[in-house]
Amino acid sequence: MLFESIRSQMNIIFRRKTAMITFYIMIIFVICNYIFNVLTYNGYDILEMYEPVKLLLLSDENVNSPFGFYFMQIYPFIVVLPAGFSLSVDKQSNTMLFLCSRVGNRNYFIGKIIAAFFAALIIFFIPLSLEVILNYFSFPKEAMGNLYNLGVYSQNYIDIVKSYPFSQIYVTHPYIYVIGWSILFGVAAGMLNVITIAVSTFRIPYKVLLFLPVYFILNAMYWIGDYFGRPISHFFFLRMFVPNQPGYLIFYGVIFILFLLSIVVIIKKGKKDYLG
Repeated sequence: MLFESIRSQMNIIFRRKTAMITFYIMIIFVICNYIFNVLTYNGYDILEMYEPVKLLLLSDENVNSPFGFYFMQIYPFIVVLPAGFSLSVDKQSNTMLFLCSRVGNRNYFIGKIIAAFFAALIIFFIPLSLEVILNYFSFPKEAMGNLYNLGVYSQNYIDIVKSYPFSQIYVTHPYIYVIGWSILFGVAAGMLNVITIAVSTFRIPYKVLLFLPVYFILNAMYWIGDYFGRPISHFFFLRMFVPNQPGYLIFYGVIFILFLLSIVVIIKKGKKDYLG
């Protein structure tokens, strides 16, 4: 019954407009960034060309393209669109009542957590992985340049590379590295959607207010970090190839702890026949 709950709820989430809007926004950003790179670096000699993985949407090093920066600007709002509103919509449309009668109250809420998490992960991961494939076949894989225009074997660039999280994976398998980072990006999105669902179990007068919790969480980490002289910003920690940025464990640790607390809240609220 739990599997049936997960399957049904993922199908419902994928068919909703908010999920489709998010997916298309991601596709538009990926395609725009890709076309920008193709037009910008058309005709470059392989010796002048930058490493393809450094040109991706999530690459902080790709300073020539504005799309990564624009994407991070709207991220706090679009990240919760795939599934963050799903419980609220289920209650309004009586979908929750229907599914609870079919799979049981407990299976519905556990299924909601799992379905929301993986639906958000998939919706964000697929466009990002598509961009990796496009870059792999469009740009010379032998290119080793960096947008800092530093020598590949210079000590400055070596120090920069060593400061990347999991730098050994990047050095030996750069495409595995960026695919792994795309999964991490999707995992963060999944956790933030579950956090939003947990907030929606309380009495929220307007659905639009469900945009605010994740926005405040991300900005609060920045403000608190800035107070202690170490800004913890999603602009840095959700993007790849950001040099010399301590604080990854704090950023993802805070989101993970809130995610676990959200699971507890959803399950406890789910034990009641009515969610206030």
